[in-house]
Amino acid sequence: MSEYKDSKDNPLYRSFGIWSNTVYIIKKLISYCPLVIPIAGMGIVCGSIMSYFWGIFGKYVIDLMQSEESVASNTESLLRLIIIAGLVATVLGLFNTYSENKTWYRFIYVRMQLILERIDKALMLNYQMLERPDVLDMHQRATQATDGNNNGVEGMMQLMVTLGRNLVTVIVTLVAVSVLDWRLVICLALLAILQYLYYRRIKWCGENYIYKASL
Repeated sequence: MSEYKDSKDNPLYRSFGIWSNTVYIIKKLISYCPLVIPIAGMGIVCGSIMSYFWGIFGKYVIDLMQSEESVASNTESLLRLIIIAGLVATVLGLFNTYSENKTWYRFIYVRMQLILERIDKALMLNYQMLERPDVLDMHQRATQATDGNNNGVEGMMQLMVTLGRNLVTVIVTLVAVSVLDWRLVICLALLAILQYLYYRRIKWCGENYIYKASL
């Protein structure tokens, strides 16, 4: 491979870090599909709230059942609380589903536009430049970054949504801790850990089964 592969003598060489790459992706999203940002943000917020919604709802139900008001009053309040909680959960679920259904193909669209950019830049180079091993190597890197796997720009878009949801979930957790009983928070955390370990075990069993079946 050419010694100019990672030097300024290569016209395609660019050096970027994680933050500059993030800013670059955000700029491309704004440029080619600005609507995807508020849609993804809506899903991030709704998904994070849903993770603790029923735990907070349970806290209010327990408080209501332990109140010293009359049975008729408690029943009326409980029914009103169930209706409100059901409506809120339905709205959150609809918004979250809408966000998931409207973001994935927009991410693909932005990736397709980046592929067109890559092709345009390659076509603008003269033929002698395209024959250079270092230029071909950088073009191959750009091709891999814009292909359909989860390691390229599309995977980074999805990762940004995941990180955003985790960040909002942390904020929601802090709010939940201030509202819920700390023992209930521990139970929810343990359930989340068990769920993670369960799905991780299923994934490992599936991959192991596929590996053995291919032998």
